[in-house]
Amino acid sequence: LTEFLCKMKDIGYLVEGGKNILSFEVKPQAGEDADLVVANAKRTLLEAWRSG
Repeated sequence: LTEFLCKMKDIGYLVEGGKNILSFEVKPQAGEDADLVVANAKRTLLEAWRSG
């Protein structure tokens, strides 16, 4: 994910003040708590963003 975000920055898709949107879809598997799935996805995205 970090490499993907870095590549999006490198090609100019993600720039400060830019208006492009990047979205991710996550959904729980059977038996998983939806709130935990979303929280983990947010944590993973933030960690990748900070690392890039």
